[in-house]
Amino acid sequence: TPVQRAVLHTPNRSYPPPIVHSDGKTTWLAEEPGIFHPSIYTPDPDSGINKKEFFHWDLCGHLVLREVMDTAWLESANEAIESNTERIGTGGSAAGDSKPLAGTGVGRSSMGAPWKLPAPYGEPFQRMIAHPGLIQRLNWIMGSGFECMQCSAFLSGKGSSGHFLHAAGEPAKVTNHYRQQNGRVYSEYINVAWQLRDVTLEDGGFVCIPGSHKASYPMPEGIRTCDDEMGLVQHVEMKAGDVLLFLASAQTHGAYPWTGEENRRMIFFQYRSRNLYMS
Repeated sequence: TPVQRAVLHTPNRSYPPPIVHSDGKTTWLAEEPGIFHPSIYTPDPDSGINKKEFFHWDLCGHLVLREVMDTAWLESANEAIESNTERIGTGGSAAGDSKPLAGTGVGRSSMGAPWKLPAPYGEPFQRMIAHPGLIQRLNWIMGSGFECMQCSAFLSGKGSSGHFLHAAGEPAKVTNHYRQQNGRVYSEYINVAWQLRDVTLEDGGFVCIPGSHKASYPMPEGIRTCDDEMGLVQHVEMKAGDVLLFLASAQTHGAYPWTGEENRRMIFFQYRSRNLYMS
């Protein structure tokens, strides 16, 4: 769709970029390019800012949108994965030198670019690119003009490794920059994870350190490996159809080993802000 094309990464993109508006239910392109970045301090019914979500995002560095996908959408997305298993690849461990995150030696499975699967299988994932609920949040999290850089499916089975904790607000870099100024939050890279199956603590998967995007001190080694979590590492439980947004390079995050009886089913997207077009 025109909206999806406006959001997808395109080399040599024009500036100012197109503005994609959303009311949470529909999306549309503004007549003229420019910048749209609402502030929580400016009363505006069209801003799309939920005050509780804004507080949670600024405080923690992640946000879960509940029940975004309905049953039919979930079924079509899962069917697409199951009908294209020949495209699933298996890699090595991402635990590094961590014993708690090592798993039992099963490789981590994934599928590249599920949005490019032949019709009709790519359609459930193409719908995710510029979903109205997502666009509404990204407009205040990043400001308009963000672009979608990549898409992949995380499909690891029982026993596969977790991922050592990485990213943080320290040392400060362009890519992990985060700030809140005059009621606007500025985030340079955002990861978006669409859940196709329930995820509990017993299953493993995504973990983070809430608030670490504001840290100004190096992460202790024991936290990176989860040998000594200091009570700070938080697992995020989700239901099938939920969508997780988190700061890609600013919030410290990783994954516990996958121990669920069913394989992990998560579709991963990454978005970057208009500030990084030249990087």
